[in-house]
Amino acid sequence: MKEFQRVLKSVFESVIMLELYPKSQIDLQVFVLESDGSYKSAAFNAVSLAIMNAGIAMKDFLVATNAGLLNQVAVVDLIY
Repeated sequence: MKEFQRVLKSVFESVIMLELYPKSQIDLQVFVLESDGSYKSAAFNAVSLAIMNAGIAMKDFLVATNAGLLNQVAVVDLIY
């Protein structure tokens, strides 16, 4: 979880236009209620939507998903 917190912070620090908010603090709080394999992409999408909803300027918006290979076949929803 600590590593994911660092990744989440660094990604959104690079996307949010921090120069428009000097002497400001933007807090991101993510509560994982259930971890069934896709909490990382869900967290990225939730934070991205929350920042957009708050009207905070971003260089671009983030979307995330998970994918993988199963018997040489590309699959998207890995929890099934």
